Amino acid sequence: MSNDKTNAVPIGEQLQKIKKTDTIRFSLRAKNLDNLDAIGKSDPFLKIFSIVASKPPKEVYRTEVVDDNLNPEWKPFSLTVDLLTSGDINNPILIECFDKDPVGEDLIGTCKIDLAKLLTLRQIPLINEKLANKKKGYANSGILEIILADIQADLSADAKPIEVKPRIPPEVI
Repeated sequence: MSNDKTNAVPIGEQLQKIKKTDTIRFSLRAKNLDNLDAIGKSDPFLKIFSIVASKPPKEVYRTEVVDDNLNPEWKPFSLTVDLLTSGDINNPILIECFDKDPVGEDLIGTCKIDLAKLLTLRQIPLINEKLANKKKGYANSGILEIILADIQADLSADAKPIEVKPRIPPEVI
């Protein structure tokens, strides 16, 4: 039995040194998605949004549609920290899962998460608020699984770390 310790840098330290030009690699899948199709199975895809207070969410990425599948795995992708967080790593990230239909799309479920949690959690429930409000015993509309979410540092000389702004007002500290 091995007692090896990993040399992993804690996420807090990584976020203190993160730069706008750093890239985050993602590999995502879902399991047990609600089936919204009358014939066959849902054709799911994800939309990823950056959220900035007082502005509408900005779509920054859309996965491919995985046809007829309630347990899809999407192709890996990468986004810069700046694009994903609009320059502030404290900004929340919204992930929406949809079922693609011949005439539009239907919401399966959503999750809102910050960058630190997105980099550390492995499973996030997808919640459909309409179903949650009307279905007794509703738990979720599926689970988003994070296979990979890691920071790829921009090693160029002109890359500067993001100034991390505390969420607590300075007078409270």
